[in-house]
Amino acid sequence: MYIGKQIHHHALALPDKIAVIYNKKQIPYCMLQEKVEQYRGHLYREAQKDQRKDPFTVAIDVMQQDEQLYWFLAVTSLGWNGVLCHPNWSECDVIKMAKKATADVILSNRFQTAEADIPIWRMSSFATSNEKQAIPYAKGTEPFYTGFTSGSTGEPKAFVRNHLSWSGSFVNVQQVFALSQSDRVCIPGLLFHSLFLFATIHTLHMGATVCLEQEFQVKQTKNTIEAYKVNVIYGVPTMLYALSLEGIDAQLVEKVIVSGAEWHETNRAQVKAIFNQATLYEFYGASELSFVSYLNHSNGKQLNSAVGELFPSVEVEVKRDGQLVVRSPYLFTGYVGQAPIGESFSVGDIGYFDEHHILHVKGRIGNMLTIGGHNVYPEETERVVKALPFVEEAVAVGTYHRYWGNQMVLFVQTAQAQEFALVQIKARLKECLPTLKRPRRIYVVEALPLLANGKVDRQALEVKRDECSLCGESKTNGYWQKRGHS
Repeated sequence: MYIGKQIHHHALALPDKIAVIYNKKQIPYCMLQEKVEQYRGHLYREAQKDQRKDPFTVAIDVMQQDEQLYWFLAVTSLGWNGVLCHPNWSECDVIKMAKKATADVILSNRFQTAEADIPIWRMSSFATSNEKQAIPYAKGTEPFYTGFTSGSTGEPKAFVRNHLSWSGSFVNVQQVFALSQSDRVCIPGLLFHSLFLFATIHTLHMGATVCLEQEFQVKQTKNTIEAYKVNVIYGVPTMLYALSLEGIDAQLVEKVIVSGAEWHETNRAQVKAIFNQATLYEFYGASELSFVSYLNHSNGKQLNSAVGELFPSVEVEVKRDGQLVVRSPYLFTGYVGQAPIGESFSVGDIGYFDEHHILHVKGRIGNMLTIGGHNVYPEETERVVKALPFVEEAVAVGTYHRYWGNQMVLFVQTAQAQEFALVQIKARLKECLPTLKRPRRIYVVEALPLLANGKVDRQALEVKRDECSLCGESKTNGYWQKRGHS
């Protein structure tokens, strides 16, 4: 089954049901199908005019989230590969990332550049046509999507997926999270991020209603949830935490589904207190892996390192060094420019299974620090500090040391007074961790730099030698405000 195939079925069976809500516009399934067919025609005629042949990759540079979705569905239904561009990218960024994804053309409604290294199809130049053509549909086995990894620990990579890697999980996702056709699902993040794109595509596959946002603005998302009686919310932990502080009327929300970063107990408790009628789900995965495991936080308390029981049809092998290797029908095809990955893959996460067959993730090889010849995972230190109720976020990174090789520096985001915070943090670390796993310096900050997907930008927190690059006079930026260190 190709991505979006069920939309045609819903357009016939439920023509007047609302499929997409965006910017106060409500688009029923019949109109959604008409738009996709119209856009398919534009694309197919343009390809014929340019004598383009499959396989074909299209970078979609459209700022409005609803239009980005319609063009993506049109591109992928043709059996082509769609690359969603970030709405905030400049023209130079679009060209650079389109090249990274080896796109054949850039489809745009805003490009002003007269010439580029990649051909540009300008939507404004598409002519309407009443000509009846037999336009092909995807077989469902082709690549349909090229996305980009988050880049939280390095340069983003372009990865490729085929239709089956998503459509094959649709039934299981619906069962695991108890979703249904009657749901109204809020997608507060950009479709550029695979978490939110998948949630949107799956919602339409079910015949449910999806509420899109142009960007995450807590007041606007709150209004959407209340105005359209949303009962399911997808998000990353920072989004749900922000909504829980906004005084939202959350009585109709039945399910909260979180991924993209560790959902710590303190954050989760705040969300549960506000969304008190909702079941809280958390799933572990990656852009390359899709779903690996999941937790229903209504089913008892788990250690913070727990990421749950395995998703249906997924197998995980723990290597001798603790590295998790995932075997799954939901894996990506491979990175652009590299060989296909095969039947199993590891993103470098380190973990283990406990006696109840619950999977735990300790950290990632890419984040690992070697201190005095010992491997230390910053995530373990972060979890200890995040257990303090006044801590909003904690991130540990490495700094070079001539003798020890590396030492750890900890950034803690909190509204508490600096002196109080430092005393409590140090006491907690001393109680829970050996000296080797305690940070050499602790910086108390009011805000941490975030990526567009809501994850902390670890790259922006990198430190060199014995000084913090964000605390010296040589570097100041608008990401965060310093409050002090010890």
